[in-house]
Amino acid sequence: MGAVPTAVPNRLARGEAADMVIIAGEAIDKLIAEGRLQKGSRTDLVFSRIGVVVKAGAPQPDLSTPEAVKRMLLAAPSVAYSDSASGVYISSRFFQGLGITEQMAGKAFKVPSTRRVAEVVAAGEAAVGFQQISEILGIPGATLVGPLPEAIQLVTSFSAGIPVSAEQPEVAKAFIAFLTAPAAWPTIRSMGLDPAGEPKR
Repeated sequence: MGAVPTAVPNRLARGEAADMVIIAGEAIDKLIAEGRLQKGSRTDLVFSRIGVVVKAGAPQPDLSTPEAVKRMLLAAPSVAYSDSASGVYISSRFFQGLGITEQMAGKAFKVPSTRRVAEVVAAGEAAVGFQQISEILGIPGATLVGPLPEAIQLVTSFSAGIPVSAEQPEVAKAFIAFLTAPAAWPTIRSMGLDPAGEPKR
């Protein structure tokens, strides 16, 4: 997502060939409405939560309550967020919901999708970062503190869709079936995601 040339919607708009796309569910719905993806082809694959990241070795802030998160943000000298689904929420609703939009205006900034937020934090360019947990895990020099509290969390579905121009739609459907099968759930969970088809525990 985002405005960069490599964002999936922009690639489809340029006429790049694809048999399947995976992107945030709301973006799949938009691409279906625009006629770029087949009607009825949306399949939710995973649910993704927003995590908080700090530089490795830095003190880990308290995330136990919305008020604790608010205190962390007011104390942080700089805050980074992505230009994807989580970043849209952070910039347009999250700060506003905590009542700190004005305080964050001078120190919160968006990271283009050519980089991960955790990379920016690991490089010391921001003290705190927000991005999907799956995008934070595995980045050297960065530490996942944990997810946002459920009261202020945004759970994003990442979904598959099949382009109207797909040359091998049946292969795409088979791959989607593989990704949603119970055998895939342990791997999905290991990446910081929740399988969409898994019964709630």
